[in-house]
Amino acid sequence: MVSEQILKIGCLDFNLKRIFLTVSELNFVGIKTYENAGFKFERQLRQASYRDHRFHNKIMMSMLKSEYKKSKTTTTKQEAMSNGDFDANLEVR
Repeated sequence: MVSEQILKIGCLDFNLKRIFLTVSELNFVGIKTYENAGFKFERQLRQASYRDHRFHNKIMMSMLKSEYKKSKTTTTKQEAMSNGDFDANLEVR
């Protein structure tokens, strides 16, 4: 997924502390996709874009580097357990 690659490059390669995005308030699928990738809602930007002869609200979402690292550790543990490769006495970092 593109958002996962952006997070990996931003957090690990460029050592960014925070990555943020904006998405149209009406883009429910996009919002859900970003939430599933680990982005958190920050704020609503009222009438921030103009399209189809109307102003639309935007949603600002972000992820901190510490949240990215935490989500990758959890994902790694879940993947290992689903593959049967996980020893409960080991800590994945």
